[in-house]
Amino acid sequence: MKFFLKIALIVPFVFVYIGFNSFTLNDDLKDFKAIHITSTWEVPQKTGEHMTFTRSPDLIYSNNYTISREPYEVTNTYVKINNSGQEVPDPMRPATLEIRYRYCISKKGQKNGICYNSISDSTGKIYPLDSLIKDFLHFPSLFYYGRGKGKDSIKVIKDYKNGYLTEIITNRKMSERDPDSSYFYFRKKPLDYSFLIKDKRSDNMYLYKALIIFNHIPKADLINNVSEKKTKFKHSFELKEVDVPDKENLKILIEKFKRSSEGK
Repeated sequence: MKFFLKIALIVPFVFVYIGFNSFTLNDDLKDFKAIHITSTWEVPQKTGEHMTFTRSPDLIYSNNYTISREPYEVTNTYVKINNSGQEVPDPMRPATLEIRYRYCISKKGQKNGICYNSISDSTGKIYPLDSLIKDFLHFPSLFYYGRGKGKDSIKVIKDYKNGYLTEIITNRKMSERDPDSSYFYFRKKPLDYSFLIKDKRSDNMYLYKALIIFNHIPKADLINNVSEKKTKFKHSFELKEVDVPDKENLKILIEKFKRSSEGK
C-alpha cells in the first residue's frame, strides 16, 4: 500500500514539474515574434541551365533581444586506412549531409552581438548583428535603383483596402545586366522589419516580396562565359511571418548570452 501511495505522490509531482518548465519556457518567449527571410538566386551556367542558391534565415525578436538563426550545410565524410597506410573514402560509409544552425543574438539597442556556429558552442564571436540583418534585407534594392528612369514602364496595382500594392517594371534593360521585368510587392507594415529600398514611400507601404525575371542570359563576357542561348531565370525575395521556431534552443541561447554578458 505504501508503494502505491508513493507512486501516487510522485506522478503528480512529475507532471507539475514538466508543466512548470513548459510554462517557464513559453513565458520567457511569449513576447517574441519571428519572420522567415528567403532569398533565392538562379545563376546561369555554360549549358544554358542555371544553379540555384538560397539563404533562408529566421529573424526572431522581442522588446529585449534580436536573434538571427540561419541554416547551413555540413558534409560528414568517412575515411579508412588502405593497405598503403593512406586515408581513402570509406565505401561502406557514404558521406552524409547535416543541416546545422548558426545563431547570432544581441540585446535590443546594442550594435554588437554574439554569434555561435551551433547551439552547443560554449563561446561565440562578437559580431555586428545590425549589419548582418541589413545584409539579409538589402538584396531587392539592387534591382530597385533604376525605377522610373530611362525606358522603364511601370504598372501599379493598388489594393489599399486590404493594404497591398504591386509595382510591375518592364523594359528597363539599360544594360545587359538589367532584368527584363521586376515585380515589387508592398503592404502596410505588419512587422518591425521589411526589405530595404532607398526611396522612402509617402504611402507608408513596405516591401515584403520581390521577383526579378531575366528572359535570356546576358552576353558571354559577363557571366561565366555562357552562350546567348535563350533561357529564363529569376531571383526572388520574400518576408513571411512565422511562429517562433526552435524555442528550446532559443531559451538556451538567451541564457548563454546572459552569462557571457555578465562575465564581461
